[in-house]
Amino acid sequence: CNYTTPENKCSVCQDRSNVKDPHEYVEAAGETCGDLALRALFLPSDSCQTVQQFGSSCGCNYTVPTGSCTLCPDGSDNKSPTFFVEKTGSTCHQLSLDASIYRERNECVGFHAIGVTKCGCEFEPPPAACTLCSNRSPVSDGNKYIVVGENTCGELK
Repeated sequence: CNYTTPENKCSVCQDRSNVKDPHEYVEAAGETCGDLALRALFLPSDSCQTVQQFGSSCGCNYTVPTGSCTLCPDGSDNKSPTFFVEKTGSTCHQLSLDASIYRERNECVGFHAIGVTKCGCEFEPPPAACTLCSNRSPVSDGNKYIVVGENTCGELK
């Protein structure tokens, strides 16, 4: 049936359209798209992003809200969307959707770290950041030990 969510209610799809397949099971949500759509109707309007993050899995067009966290520090798309990150139990694509729920910088840092180390995101340290190499180039071998102390180059950078 063709149904458009009322203006004052949440919807899985940001454009308030129907989910494409209500029977589609969304592993990360632990429920079907139809169940998500039903749950969305009872959410307060300021909590819609909690279900909208699963919109792309339900066939909705999804746009990351302005000011939201991104998986890649520079806001670009990750290069390995289907890569499964064991530690999180999610793919890089799902993590990028999860990140978009958050807005505070301190909440974004963990997503950025996963994005750079697991999902192929680019990272350029800010100009004020300290680097081990004076020319700001990356350490060539993070496993080499330096003469002073017992830290590896990777631990010092």
